Amino acid sequence: MSKAHYHIPFSKKRKLPYKLWKYISKEFTLPLFCAIIAFSMLFLLNSVFDDLSDFNNTKIPFSLLARYFLAKIPSSLANIVPISILLATSFMTINLGKNNELSAMRSGGLSLAVCAMPVWFFTAILAVTVFFINEKVAANCTQFTQQVRAKWHNKQTKQQQLFFYNPKGQRDWFFDSFSKTEASRNVIIRQYNDIGRTTKVLTAQTALFKKGEWFFSNGTLSQYQYDQSNLPSITDLTSFSQKQITFPETPDSIQLQHKSWELLNIREIFQILSNNLISAKKMKNHLKVLLWNRLSFPLTNFIGALLGFSLCIATGRSEIMKGFASAVFLLVLCYASGQFFLVLGKNGWLSPFLAGAASNLFFTGIALFFVWKHQ
Repeated sequence: MSKAHYHIPFSKKRKLPYKLWKYISKEFTLPLFCAIIAFSMLFLLNSVFDDLSDFNNTKIPFSLLARYFLAKIPSSLANIVPISILLATSFMTINLGKNNELSAMRSGGLSLAVCAMPVWFFTAILAVTVFFINEKVAANCTQFTQQVRAKWHNKQTKQQQLFFYNPKGQRDWFFDSFSKTEASRNVIIRQYNDIGRTTKVLTAQTALFKKGEWFFSNGTLSQYQYDQSNLPSITDLTSFSQKQITFPETPDSIQLQHKSWELLNIREIFQILSNNLISAKKMKNHLKVLLWNRLSFPLTNFIGALLGFSLCIATGRSEIMKGFASAVFLLVLCYASGQFFLVLGKNGWLSPFLAGAASNLFFTGIALFFVWKHQ
C-alpha cells in the first residue's frame, strides 16, 4: 500500500476507516516487534557475557544452560516492552508526519488521538500480556535461575530448616527439614495465648500434609499452665505414634512466608496480607507498596505510547529530535522516580499507595496532557 493521502468523507468523520486502521497498525506493529526482539537479544547477550564465566569450570549440561539464559528474558519484558512501544510509536509518528499524512488525517476531520486507535489497542494487548507473564511466568523463571546457580555455581547446600509464625492463629512452627510434597522431619508446633504465653507444644518426628489434614507420627503433645509466679508447668503430656490434626496452615502458606518478596505475585501478596501471615507493620507496608506498584506498572506501556505519539508530532528535523529526546527522557524519569518512591515507601516515609502508584499515575496524566495538547 503506497503512502498516499487518505480522503475521508464527511459522513465518516471521527470514525477510523478499516483501511486506515490496517495501515496504521502495520506502521506501528512492524517496528514494535523488531524493537522487542532486538532489546530481548541485547538483554540475552548481556546475560551470557555476565554469567557464562560462572559456569566455565562446571559440567552443566548445555540444554540446562540454554534454559537458564532463556529463563532470564520474561522478567525483563516489563522494562523492554514500554521502551519498545515508545520507539515504535515515535518511528510511526515521524514517518506519518514526514509524508504529510497526519495533516491529511486532520483535514479529513479525524483527531490524531482517534487515528492512533490501533496504537492504543495493541498497547493494551501488550500491557495485559506482560502483566500475565509477570504474574504467572517471570517469578517461576527467576526461581529456576536461582536454583541453577545454587546447584552449579554457588555449590551451596539447600537450607531445609524453616520457621513459620502465624500471628492470627497465635502459633509458630519449626521444621528441621521442611518439604512441601513429602514428609517434613523433626517438627515443633507451639501454641500461645493472648498474652504470649505457651499453652501447648506438639513435637513430632514427621509431619505430612494430605487432603487438608496434618498427619504427625512419633511425637508428644504437652499442655502448660502457669502459677501465681508466672512459672510454667506441664499439666498433661501425651505420647502418640500417629496423630491427625486440622490446622489452617498448609505447606504452601508456610513456604509463602519465606519466599523472596520480589518473586511474589499479586495473588500471593493478597494472601499474605489477608491472612495476617506477617505481623510487623513495616513489613506489611513493604508488601502494600509492592502491591500498588505491581497493579500500576502496566501504565508505563501507555505512557510510552502516549509520549512517543504526542511529542513526535512536529515539523522540522530539530523539533522532531527534540520531541523524541523529551519522550525518552520522560519515560526514563518515570522509571527513576518510581524506584525512588519505592525506596521511600519501603522505609515508611510515604504511604503505600503514593509510593507504589503515584509516579505511574502522575506520568500517565502528563502523557495524556501532551496528547490533548498536540491532537
